[in-house]
Amino acid sequence: MKKVLTILICLLIGAAANAQTKNDVLDRNFRLMMSWLEGEFDNSEQFYFEEEMKVANDLRKTRNHITFNKVDLPSIGEHVYYLEQYTNNDVENIVRKRLFSFSTDYENDNIRMEALVFKDTSNMQGAQSEPLKLNEITRDSMRILGRDCDSIWHRSADEFKGYIDPEKCTIESRRGGKLNVSGHFVLSKDSYWTYESGRREDGTYSFGSETLDYLKLNKARFFTCWMGVQNKEMESGWNFAANQSIHDQGGEIWMTKTGSNPEKMAIRLRNVQWPYGRGQDSLVIYALKEGQEKAVSYAWSEYNAALVGINLRWLQAGCTLNQ
Repeated sequence: MKKVLTILICLLIGAAANAQTKNDVLDRNFRLMMSWLEGEFDNSEQFYFEEEMKVANDLRKTRNHITFNKVDLPSIGEHVYYLEQYTNNDVENIVRKRLFSFSTDYENDNIRMEALVFKDTSNMQGAQSEPLKLNEITRDSMRILGRDCDSIWHRSADEFKGYIDPEKCTIESRRGGKLNVSGHFVLSKDSYWTYESGRREDGTYSFGSETLDYLKLNKARFFTCWMGVQNKEMESGWNFAANQSIHDQGGEIWMTKTGSNPEKMAIRLRNVQWPYGRGQDSLVIYALKEGQEKAVSYAWSEYNAALVGINLRWLQAGCTLNQ
């Protein structure tokens, strides 16, 4: 009898140890996913190369920029992120504002992402840089989609994959009727891919389609730049600006050459990733003039470099990665 009890105790201890180890793995993955999520993402590379590859106009993605900021909202959850999304490289053209609450589901060994929709977004614009705007937010001020509409995430090699099951997630459409919502998400250290669709009861789609066609956004790195434009009417001979912030996913800095012949000029920064051919990925800095679609000139450095610059005599600029 004593031997049997000893064996049972050992089995129980072993089972507890295994469960704890499994939970520890999920906790570690959760911390990693949260660290990858916070930041800014832009699909400038996808936008640029779809045009280069002559993708049909109705299939091309618009330019999108998404920011995930961790916010302190204990009334919503312990790990809450505010999403703000703008399009067409226009920070005023906000198309989406959301809250996402993340948690670990130890029972099912996954990570859950709960999406919450603002009932009133009139005062939310810019909340990614002014988090105090979110202070009064509670669950009562949000539209709760329900647990069946949570995105379920699992780690797969060096990325995390999330999925919303359309057979479970059914919501009331603002246009009337019901929608079955599907979501597909992929998060890595350097990118965030997302695709959502809403299918009506008659099988047609309110948004998206049954074809999985991701919006592919790369994570932005931020640089601090100086920029000078030659101007003989200035005593120094230059219009000059320092400590300018820019990101490397198509970010731009514009300045005006002052005087009797004002002219707007800019630099653009891109970490170029070639999706085809033998082109070498590189960090590229472009010189632009207002009204000209193509860059006036450009220079490049090693992909993911921490320093890049350009000198055209009439325009000079240098950018250093923020540490």
